[in-house]
Amino acid sequence: MYSKEKREIALKIYHQCGSATQTVQTLGYPSRHLLYDWLKEEGEIKPPRKQLPKIINPPENPRNLPLKVKLDAIKRCYEQGESVQSVSEDIGYSRASIYQWRKRYLKEGAVALMNNKNIKPGTLIEGSKPSNESTLSSQEVEELKSQMLDMQLEIDILKETINVLKKDPGIDQATLKNREKAVIIKVYLSPIVDCFDGMLPCWTIGISPDSNLVNSMLDEAISLLDENEHPIVHSDRGCHYRWPGWIKKIENAGLTRSMSKKGCSPDNFACEGLFGRLKNEMFYDNDWTGVNIEKFIKILNEYLIWYNEKRIKVSLGNMSPMEYRHSLGLTA
Repeated sequence: MYSKEKREIALKIYHQCGSATQTVQTLGYPSRHLLYDWLKEEGEIKPPRKQLPKIINPPENPRNLPLKVKLDAIKRCYEQGESVQSVSEDIGYSRASIYQWRKRYLKEGAVALMNNKNIKPGTLIEGSKPSNESTLSSQEVEELKSQMLDMQLEIDILKETINVLKKDPGIDQATLKNREKAVIIKVYLSPIVDCFDGMLPCWTIGISPDSNLVNSMLDEAISLLDENEHPIVHSDRGCHYRWPGWIKKIENAGLTRSMSKKGCSPDNFACEGLFGRLKNEMFYDNDWTGVNIEKFIKILNEYLIWYNEKRIKVSLGNMSPMEYRHSLGLTA
């Protein structure tokens, strides 16, 4: 039997990736059948749908189906975790149609799902309407664009989460036993580093690499700025930093975004340096056996406070960032 903690870990990872197969492959346990039993006990899997008669004549050609319905079907299957079969039965179109919609969407975006293939993407975005029955008003186009952006963020975050779950720097998962895989728990740090002296004005710590982690960090950083302060925000090309929600926060605060091209990291060197020092000074060579997530987060938070207030830097005249600012009269 698996412990309560292992069960909670499995359920959490399933909620992040939405795939029983991915969960089992990541952790090495449990069986798909047992995972489904746990989900049923949590009341998270609906009872089997009644078998519906096969639809011989769909209500309309899939090519003429409104874009909103196609996007909703993709979201239900690949973001909310409903089975393709149940969604297929619900909307009255074959599973093959849904697979094709998703394939076209991932390859070309929502424009590939538009009914009139002769419409140029730029023309539609500017408010022009298809010349068939499914014409869209300007307001409907804007609403669909917003939905498309929401879906793209969810897909990007899901892909990034799955990629992160496959990685564990410093550990070769191929050499781990299933029981050992079960104890790998990740904590995510989203910091702001002031390039003036390396001070960490704020940071957030969480157990999921989601948009809330970086957005709350940015909100706190903005709240610390004076009215006339509009610094440049350097970052890597992570999906969180390219999403409209993040960009809007940056623009509203009068900040400037800067990120290097793919595969080139100068814009993110300050944070990369922080992560390297943190791992060497706090994480590596320490025994974390028996340390739960809450305790680890507390230790990490205490290290970051020490980093600001006590850790000296040669470049600051052997003073900590806080001491350096005091020496310049920049803090009360």
